[in-house]
Amino acid sequence: FNPSSPLLCHYSKLSYRHTMCIYHAHACPNSQLLRSGGLTHKDKALILKIHNQIRSSVATGWVSGLPQASNMRVMVWDNELAQIAQRWADQCTEGHDQYRNTGRFTVGQNVALRWTYNHRDLKWKDRPDWNSSINLWAREHAEFGFPRNYINPFRFDGNVGHYTQMIWGNTYTIGCGYAYYKHPHRGYTKIYVCNYGPGGNIIGGKMYEEARGRRKCTDPRLLLSKQHKGLCEKRSHFRRINRKRSKLII
Repeated sequence: FNPSSPLLCHYSKLSYRHTMCIYHAHACPNSQLLRSGGLTHKDKALILKIHNQIRSSVATGWVSGLPQASNMRVMVWDNELAQIAQRWADQCTEGHDQYRNTGRFTVGQNVALRWTYNHRDLKWKDRPDWNSSINLWAREHAEFGFPRNYINPFRFDGNVGHYTQMIWGNTYTIGCGYAYYKHPHRGYTKIYVCNYGPGGNIIGGKMYEEARGRRKCTDPRLLLSKQHKGLCEKRSHFRRINRKRSKLII
């Protein structure tokens, strides 16, 4: 479809202003796009691995000040979320897009920008550094903390908003995008965009269920994961992953 024609856009039924309807791929207005085109299989696996490790550490009570969780789900990769995240990354701009939901659920988002003027620095080749960017979001809790009584009902704190989205209990899908470009003022810039579904950081909602007594998943449709300690996953998904030995649940 032509993104400049919202009437031809599948997502226009959600909003005529949806990211997939009004923005072009590889657009990067006012900057020089140097790399785009989506993520490698290795990138996707790394993103999932780090997110599930962070979620597991909370669910099992290894994060100071946060109780254990009984409904925190294993995150899996979602191609639709990744496509929308990549479209936003291709705009080479700061901040968040406003209309990114899917027909399945609302979508949360984390964005990171990193830049340098020194293109000769080996760390600033066009490859993304997902490990550093995701852990930058995760370090928010260590730096600012998060009161236990903010979990339920949830109270949003902008200092740790990236982190609370990462550990939102009912969020179980993620898809990310990346672009590398030369900005006229910032220089060589890398933008990392991750979309999460269902989206978290819902004021008045519940960040996650606190575990009480014998460890089990509060949702009877879910089983405790054998691979990710303390996290829950669908019974059918659990069997399918074991059978296919998927490389995208790490």
